[in-house]
Amino acid sequence: PTRPLIEFTTSGMTHSWGSVFASSQKFHETWRYYPMHVMSKTIMTVAHAIFPMPDLMDSGTRSPSDVDQTMFENGGAEGGKQGKQYSLEKNFGEVEIFWKNKTIVIRAIGEDANAPPLLSASFSMDQLSGLEPTPGAINDIKSFQNRGGFMIDGNIIQGSESVCVNHRGTTSDGHFLIGVIAMTLVLSFFLLG
Repeated sequence: PTRPLIEFTTSGMTHSWGSVFASSQKFHETWRYYPMHVMSKTIMTVAHAIFPMPDLMDSGTRSPSDVDQTMFENGGAEGGKQGKQYSLEKNFGEVEIFWKNKTIVIRAIGEDANAPPLLSASFSMDQLSGLEPTPGAINDIKSFQNRGGFMIDGNIIQGSESVCVNHRGTTSDGHFLIGVIAMTLVLSFFLLG
């Protein structure tokens, strides 16, 4: 069976890609902080908007009737962000295990303790153990190949039944090329601007 491996990475509470590239606190107190903050947030926002990033979960958008939905496997639970599941804000991570109903909730919580989580998703233990499919994910190699996916490392480990693929499969070469061109233009604007 396929088993999803969920990587949950948070930025930390001192700095993030949306605040400034430099982690040194003394840098945050110089005149360079605000221009670098604008550049950092702009570059990362544009990158997340135009690059396909099939490794990120994507919750889509939910209607008000989805409020009582119990599982939010692709994010958007508890008032968290809809769409691609990433945050450029300062945050820390939390993993909560509900043994009784066999679910796991992951959250990225921002600086405002009273606000909803920046990101939140929940999974059943059966989904994480491969007994149930995870919506939106590649659930088997055949469906991955049917979507046009290919594995660069498919034959590295002879006889292995394990293969790691992005959550939503691969992206088209055209979409990737458009992302590279757009990011080159954004970086050129900041560097030559």
